[in-house]
Amino acid sequence: MLAGLVKVGIGGLEGARDPATRARTAEVLRAWVADGDLDERVTDGEMGRAVVGLGHGGVPDYRRHTP
Repeated sequence: MLAGLVKVGIGGLEGARDPATRARTAEVLRAWVADGDLDERVTDGEMGRAVVGLGHGGVPDYRRHTP
C-alpha cells in the first residue's frame, strides 16, 4: 500500500460485489475525481467532502506511482 492512501467507507454496501454496487461505486469515484462533485456517495457511505477532509493527498500520490 502507498503512503497516504486511505480506505473510504461505502456504508451498508461495504463488501458487496454485485455489479450494481460496483457500477455505483465507479460513478461516485468519477463524480469526485473527474467532475469535482464531492456531494456524491454510495448509499450511506462517505461523501467526497469527508474524504478530501482527510487531507492525505492519496489520489495524486497514487497517480504518480502507476505505470
